[in-house]
Amino acid sequence: LRFGSHYELIVTDERSYRSDHAIPEETAAVAFEYFNPRYVVPAADVDVCDAGSSAPAGATITSLTLPNPRATAPVGTMLGKPQKDWWKATMMGSTATWKVWGNQVPFMRFFIKNTTGSLVSDRVMDADAWDGYPRERRELTQFLATNNIKNVVLLTGDIHAHFAGTVSDDFTAATPTAVATEFIAAGISSNSVFSFYEGASRGGAAAAARPLVTVDASASGGSAFTENMNMLLVHGTNAAGTFAQTRDRTMALAASDRTINPHLKYADCNAQGFGIAKFTATQVDVVLTTMERPIDNSAAVKRTASFTVPKDNPAGMTGPELTGTRPFPL
Repeated sequence: LRFGSHYELIVTDERSYRSDHAIPEETAAVAFEYFNPRYVVPAADVDVCDAGSSAPAGATITSLTLPNPRATAPVGTMLGKPQKDWWKATMMGSTATWKVWGNQVPFMRFFIKNTTGSLVSDRVMDADAWDGYPRERRELTQFLATNNIKNVVLLTGDIHAHFAGTVSDDFTAATPTAVATEFIAAGISSNSVFSFYEGASRGGAAAAARPLVTVDASASGGSAFTENMNMLLVHGTNAAGTFAQTRDRTMALAASDRTINPHLKYADCNAQGFGIAKFTATQVDVVLTTMERPIDNSAAVKRTASFTVPKDNPAGMTGPELTGTRPFPL
């Protein structure tokens, strides 16, 4: 959909044409390090399974060295080939200043490094999103980089949280280059991703990782359910682990490792709200709004986070400029 010369909206369907998830349910069921076959899954296992038949011969997954369950399958796809070809052709052919991708599930990498030992292995947060299809994601980002396609902005949902950041040409590279920006908006009425992880970590195997999701910091002036998940994703496992042990925000931020998810600029995991993006000839302005609970006709704004992306410079994203109650640990 073309809207004047400023922007063109390119929408993809990421449910109807995708291949199966990288990790089969039956594999996760017999591997002790799995909390769930979709969420907080071992990153190395996703890489092997997503590669399918292109993985090295004899490649195994998990510490149990199980054979690759996708050894005879093609490389995973989120879009399917016809839709992917259309996406590439549309991106190449667009003459609009801004190529706005209506993207259904988070594209940015959400890497969780196993530096505290409680996670057994390095993990990705959500293999139901693009983190579960890393080869096709890299194919798309390399396509943007190789063809010098500029001013791509992803508008995303379906994670029940607010996030903002840049999209890298290769999220695993030592020196990644930003090729696009992504803004992820929370739903106005659905429960937050934080509430899902808080509930899932109350017992069972996931209970060991609960302090990385939430801690009771009420004795030190914080919340009984402080959203340590924000700290985990933006600042890394050491920072989140330090906060869990000390309840001291300053000490935790001193342990920050921004090399883990350097592209992630903002996380508000416990949010209900909405996002608004404004496109002009020279920049994109985005405001992510979080509402107070309960969400009803009297609900007030809890906070806003504002960002600006200048034309031709995704790495030049500024923000968040915040109003209202700041999300932990900001």
